Amino acid sequence: MENKTNGNLNEVPAFEVLQKIKNGSINPALLSKETRQSCVEVLIAEGYHHSSIASLLKKGDRTIRRDILEIRQKNAVMLSPELTRMLIGELISNA
Repeated sequence: MENKTNGNLNEVPAFEVLQKIKNGSINPALLSKETRQSCVEVLIAEGYHHSSIASLLKKGDRTIRRDILEIRQKNAVMLSPELTRMLIGELISNA
């Protein structure tokens, strides 16, 4: 297996990291938290279940659940009256 430092992997797109994990050239246990969470985001978008993600990334199920929670919190949108008006306007124009 390749010995890559976490700094190098942080610069690589998540889908490439996942390909390298799947072909065995990267040990997923060596991923930084940021890189792991990027991979989790990609895998969630592809429809993987958290237990499958944990198995692939060689992490515990609880770790992946925490990653998913942090990802959701990071991507959360703060509601405001202006956002509500914009969304309603978008829905009406699309109807």
